[in-house]
Amino acid sequence: MLEPGNVVTICWPDTVYDGKQAQVIRIDPVTNEVLVKLGPKDEYLLGGCSEEEKEIRFQESQLRKDEDWSPENMAIILFGQNHFHSLYVLKEKFVPEEECSHKDCHDPNTQRIMVNVWGCVAQHDVCAKHAKQYHGKMIDNFPSK
Repeated sequence: MLEPGNVVTICWPDTVYDGKQAQVIRIDPVTNEVLVKLGPKDEYLLGGCSEEEKEIRFQESQLRKDEDWSPENMAIILFGQNHFHSLYVLKEKFVPEEECSHKDCHDPNTQRIMVNVWGCVAQHDVCAKHAKQYHGKMIDNFPSK
């Protein structure tokens, strides 16, 4: 069951929306249609529309619930469309038992974060202390192992 705020992927083959991520805005109580707004990576598809017109209606069967935004959408949410030129995504699954990737830290990972170092956004698995210190920040250097 979808709720407002959920992140979803649109599953509507042969349309421009297929495979795009969106966020549930509301569910129409009369028609049960789900109103969504496209994620920041794809909102250009509705560039000339008003905010109200940017809400697109789908049946729940045309949407797949996601755990979170894709790395591309998350980077845009955190840093803006024009504040980075590269995105480096970790291919390995997050493993909380492993050590924080910050240099000289041996605490266990608690979160996968994104930092922007001179326009290069990168993911790092870090402890709680370093997540609070670095997540979503634009910095000169991330001291990693």
